[in-house]
Amino acid sequence: MGCSFVDYIIADRTLISENDRNFYSEKVVLLPHSYQANDRKREIAETELSRHDCGLPDGAFVFCCFNGNYKITPDTFDCWMTLLRQSSNSVLWLLEDNKIAAKNLRKEAQQRDVDPSRLIFCRARAAGPSFGSTPFGRPIPRYGAM
Repeated sequence: MGCSFVDYIIADRTLISENDRNFYSEKVVLLPHSYQANDRKREIAETELSRHDCGLPDGAFVFCCFNGNYKITPDTFDCWMTLLRQSSNSVLWLLEDNKIAAKNLRKEAQQRDVDPSRLIFCRARAAGPSFGSTPFGRPIPRYGAM
């Protein structure tokens, strides 16, 4: 975090290796197995969502990232647009933080020769494994909300 008011950071040995601890101003508190605490007692939704329910096309490969839009760097977005250009039957499924961000990302896709309609936006709810947006990593807080 690099903030003088943050004393500790909770992690595991995968997230922050022994060699990288000196880059942190906080005291690194290691959990024994994983830093991602999940509620195993959380009930699974009773309704199963289809691709159609989520606005996703049938038969297309779906790349996805549910990080906050502010975490999407130009370099990361360039990489994603390259993937979309090279895989014609694919879409990118993103979290819609706000309508302005969605509009701007569609504009940026168009400028990179990708049809903006291939960016599918959703509110927090359904998801599986997703891209992280380097340098910020994957959207752990959204784990249960998806």
